[in-house]
Amino acid sequence: MPKKLSPKKKPATKAEKAAFAKKKAYTHKHADGTVWAKGFTQGGKMAGFWKWYRKDGSLMRTGSFKDGKQVGEWTTYDKKGRVVRKMTVKDCPTEICLDDDHGA
Repeated sequence: MPKKLSPKKKPATKAEKAAFAKKKAYTHKHADGTVWAKGFTQGGKMAGFWKWYRKDGSLMRTGSFKDGKQVGEWTTYDKKGRVVRKMTVKDCPTEICLDDDHGA
């Protein structure tokens, strides 16, 4: 994932601020051009439902973000699409929490 999702300069006008706060579709790709992740950003942070994919195109993980932090149920899949892990993120102090310390 990119290190920073926010634009290079901060929005200055009301119109720029409104556009920056709007939820936008976002796609990140592997170096070979295949889709790595798809989701949304809002205010330069990950927001809403996201999906991550392996280089072979199979779904690897799904979950949601609010204000740039993981929330709710997260699911990890094997290459055949079978669920291998489900967890619920209760309190994620950082942007990414995929360990059991913050799940149920």
